[in-house]
Amino acid sequence: HYLTGDISDRMSEWLPNICIAFGWRLEYLAVRPEYVQWVANVPPSTSPGYLMRIIRTQTSEKISSVIMGAPSP
Repeated sequence: HYLTGDISDRMSEWLPNICIAFGWRLEYLAVRPEYVQWVANVPPSTSPGYLMRIIRTQTSEKISSVIMGAPSP
């Protein structure tokens, strides 16, 4: 699967909002058809696994909503 069109555009909105919601600072974001690359500044107490789990869960839910035609929060 490739990130193109509406999902690509929305991913550029979603990731900053997710980071803000968790008190993280998004330093860099690149959304490409083949991948998403980002750099986030998080507290030392935040494990890499937790960060990835949150990003994966939140973005997966939002992508599913777009694919199914439901409005995304």
